Amino acid sequence: MKGDAEDAVINVNEAVPKGSDNSPYSVTLENLNAINAEKDNDGLQKLGGIKGLSASLYTDLQHGLDPDAPGPAGVEAHRTAFGPNKFPEKPPPNFFAILLDAAQDPMIIILLVVALVTIILGAAIPEQRAHQGWSEGLAVLGTALIVIFIGAGQDYSKERQFQKLNSLKDAIEVKVK
Repeated sequence: MKGDAEDAVINVNEAVPKGSDNSPYSVTLENLNAINAEKDNDGLQKLGGIKGLSASLYTDLQHGLDPDAPGPAGVEAHRTAFGPNKFPEKPPPNFFAILLDAAQDPMIIILLVVALVTIILGAAIPEQRAHQGWSEGLAVLGTALIVIFIGAGQDYSKERQFQKLNSLKDAIEVKVK
């Protein structure tokens, strides 16, 4: 549950720093983040509860922010003081990370171990070396590597498609009343 609260915290990097003279609000971003992340009811009560917090942020409990309001009651003033109201984007995993993830499949690990043992025994035992016993291990190793690369390629392609679709969600305009 605590992880969910930490994920919902406002993006601090794009906000006005604590103690900044640019903020007209009596509550700082750090206070809001602490109250939210720690579920700090005492901290909320120190601000005067929900009504006190609303007053210190120049918001209306019934109607929220007025997009046309000038000064500290407006959306732009809040955006300047607290940053945009959106989650920070996670960078997509690179191909190497996806490749390592694909190689951690238990069946692939078993195939890689069998391939290495077969290659080592085929090269170390003279009778196996005469019949090129190591070649079977090499074939298993090649097959396992092909499966790893194909699986990673498919996962990478899916991840890129998801990123493209995810970027389209920002283009949807929603009016909240």
